[in-house]
Amino acid sequence: MEVDAIQRARARLTSLRSGETTKSELTEVVTRAREELEELSKTAAELKVTVPIQVSDGIREAIHAEVVPVARHIAEIRGLSAQVVKRVESAQSAIAAEREARIDDLDVIVDLLVSNWQGLDTRLSRIEERLEERATPAASAVDTSSAPELDDAVIDSALAEPQAPDSEPALGAFSEQLPQTSAVS
Repeated sequence: MEVDAIQRARARLTSLRSGETTKSELTEVVTRAREELEELSKTAAELKVTVPIQVSDGIREAIHAEVVPVARHIAEIRGLSAQVVKRVESAQSAIAAEREARIDDLDVIVDLLVSNWQGLDTRLSRIEERLEERATPAASAVDTSSAPELDDAVIDSALAEPQAPDSEPALGAFSEQLPQTSAVS
């Protein structure tokens, strides 16, 4: 407000208190009040037009300054998380393939162990059968206290590579160390 208007208002208040108002003064006050109301309504109309524009401009600037960089960061994070997911999936598939390969390796190893043990069991069975065949007819005639000891070389040669069932080389070493049996009457 202007200083002039304040002084006029105070002067009118004092004149009203004193009771010295005239019709012309009242008309002048009403006219000035109407003029000021018209100015106020013009200012309000201007603000009604300019304030939404200024507010929208302010919001637009704030969005540009604050929200757009945050949106870019979020987009970067999404991209990076997608890359991480792809790499984890790739690592999982590689681990699964490696696991399958190790399981296949273990399967082969188990098969080899089983076949080797079966081969060993077969060889030992043949050796035991041949020893029983040779020892059975002479068991009653042989004095075991005087039987020579089988040495390790003979046993190792018998456990060597399997021979054909009809061949005798593996037992030949045993037969050399077995005592000659004679029929006891």
